[in-house]
Formats: sequence, structure tokens, C-alpha cells
Amino acid sequence: METTKQFIQECLDKVAKQQCNGTTLIKKNSIKNKWDNLKKEWSLWYKFFGKETDLGWNYTKQTA
Repeated sequence: METTKQFIQECLDKVAKQQCNGTTLIKKNSIKNKWDNLKKEWSLWYKFFGKETDLGWNYTKQTA
């Protein structure tokens, strides 16, 4: 979750400083790295809260 906040803050900072080229805020490698990190974080969350503890997302209450 912390990496997501840092990623969004970095994008906002670039926009504020007008460091983006045209409509592109980030490079393709940055997106791939971010995607890979999010997959790892989700996998860990799912392992601990989804499978192992028999807990998961409650769609009715919109909570974990």
C-alpha cells in the first residue's frame, strides 16, 4: 500500500513541476515495475487473508 502512495505522489509531483512529456507521466518500465510490485503485494495479502485464514473480501460489507 505504501508503494502505491509513493507512486501516486511521484506522478502528482511531476505534473506540478510540469516534468511530463505531452500526456505521458511515466515510462513503460516504471509501469511494469509498479505492476510487478502490486502483484507481489496482492499475492501476499491473498495468501495471509484469503486462503490461509479463510478470510477474504466481504462483498456485502465491502471489508476484509
